[in-house]
Amino acid sequence: MGVIRDRKLENVKIESDSLVAVDLVTEGNPGNHPQSVLINEAHFLLAQTNTTIGHIPRAANQCADHLARMGAEHTEDLVFVMDMPIGMREFVIRDSLNLRQVLD
Repeated sequence: MGVIRDRKLENVKIESDSLVAVDLVTEGNPGNHPQSVLINEAHFLLAQTNTTIGHIPRAANQCADHLARMGAEHTEDLVFVMDMPIGMREFVIRDSLNLRQVLD
């Protein structure tokens, strides 16, 4: 989330398929959690940067999974994708279909 602040991005929406992670960051102050410092920093940055975080079902999040797998192949700490990667259209279609099924 430091990228959001460092690049002065506004109105960013973060989605995660981990409801536990979303709740921890949204509520902040997790007490004795081993990652409490990181969680509290993320909680503070949400308010500071007008960023929202929400839960999305795993079935509707194949795009993010595909991008994460692509990112794991890079040695850089951060990779910005400006255009839709080859093969991504398939995951966009799957996600839209799966999201409709989850919401119905």
